[in-house]
Amino acid sequence: MLSESAAEYVRIAPWLVIFPGLAISLVVFGTNLLGDAARDLLDPRQTHLNVLEVSGLKTYFFTRAGVLKAVDDVSFSLRRSETLAVVGEAGCGKSMTALSIMRLVPDPPGRIVGGRILLEGRDLLKLDEARCAACAAMTCR
Repeated sequence: MLSESAAEYVRIAPWLVIFPGLAISLVVFGTNLLGDAARDLLDPRQTHLNVLEVSGLKTYFFTRAGVLKAVDDVSFSLRRSETLAVVGEAGCGKSMTALSIMRLVPDPPGRIVGGRILLEGRDLLKLDEARCAACAAMTCR
């Protein structure tokens, strides 16, 4: 219907082209989603589904004035070739979350008090500093 005398339909009854156009769009988008899902399930190069998995991350600063909860219960996971954008106002914990994942929180006064950081299945919070650095170097290759 769209290719045969579409100009005539648009002039006489423009609403007649809406449903065939929507049908074509749904088929194209559905096929793309199905293809992406099949690729994600069947790609042999993806040995680990999640490259980085952060769950329940808590980073606190212990000061004379009391405890400051810089990061409180942050969770997310990333697959290979995915990108995460962390958006928020100044002082909401974006940088401290990144520093916590890299284990660069200044201690004292800061400390990661809870959660898990799994990098390709290895819990970075359970590794000592030397092993953590070696683990990060192997992942970057």
